[in-house]
Formats: sequence, C-alpha cells, structure tokens
Amino acid sequence: LDIETTGLWASQPLFLVGTMQWQQQGMVLEQLLARHYREEEALLAYLVESLQQAQVIVTFNGKRFDWPYIEQRLVYYHLPRLDDMLQVDLYFHAKRLPHDLPNRRLVTLEENLLGHEREGDVPGYLIPTIYHRFVQTQEASLLMPVLEHNAQDVITLAQLLPLVMSAQEEIAHVSAGG
Repeated sequence: LDIETTGLWASQPLFLVGTMQWQQQGMVLEQLLARHYREEEALLAYLVESLQQAQVIVTFNGKRFDWPYIEQRLVYYHLPRLDDMLQVDLYFHAKRLPHDLPNRRLVTLEENLLGHEREGDVPGYLIPTIYHRFVQTQEASLLMPVLEHNAQDVITLAQLLPLVMSAQEEIAHVSAGG
C-alpha cells in the first residue's frame, strides 16, 4: 500500500492509494484515484471495504506516515476505522540491512537491491502541485507521471519484500550463532 497526498499533514486530502494484492491470477495492482477533492471520502470508504479482506499490509514508512494519515482522514469523514491489522513496514526492516547504502529511501533500495533505476520519475515534492493543477484543469495527462510514480512504489514494495525479509532472517540466524 502506498498513498499520495496533497501535503504532509493529515488535515490535507489524500487523492491516490495504490495497492497490490495476491489474487488467483497473480499480483494485481489497483490504484484508487480521487478525481476531485470531494471524491476523497468515497475513495476512503472503498479502501476500507477492500482492505477488510487483507491479512497483512506492506508499506514503506507506512507506520509513521501512510497508515496514520489514512486513519486521520477516516476520522475526518466519520468513516469506520480499520481494525488493527498486521503491518510490515519495510522501512524499519531496511534500516537493519547490512548493505553499504547512502540512505534508506525507497528509490535507493530499488536501485541498489533490485538494480532498477527510475527514469523521468516525478519528484515527490511536486505531486501535490500537479494534483491541484489537475483538479483545476481536469487534464488527465497531468496525472500520468503521478500514477506511474505510485505504481512503481507499490511494485517496488512487492519486489523488495522477499529480499528484505530474507535478509532479516539471515541476520537473525547469524545473531543467534547459527
């Protein structure tokens, strides 16, 4: 799960949620988009409904950002909150990786652990401005880089999960003297 918002404070709307779920046909990416600020409530209601079947949520810095943000927006709209769900936050696991990395940002892990380098990725700080402009103009082409950014974040989470978790198991095995 990964969200895109109009700012860093939960008093500001979120407008895009990317999720990837395992289904019979394999991994399925879904992006929930509020085409206007007034669609945020419907987006959140649908998100709650779709996540009720999830057993585990995987995020990157989601325990400190994405999840509290979503919960605050649910409170704002008086929507039911999700029961406590098991959440795997890859950021905290990545901090323990023994790799010599300049930082633990998602794109850094993507480049160094997966060998993928994003080309033409929209910088996160521009995303709110792009969305506000989209709401004013309804020019769908404006959102394409934002949708691609969000999709790539979610895909990267799915690809990093087994690498980060196996590295954690290896570290635990070595620490235990095995």
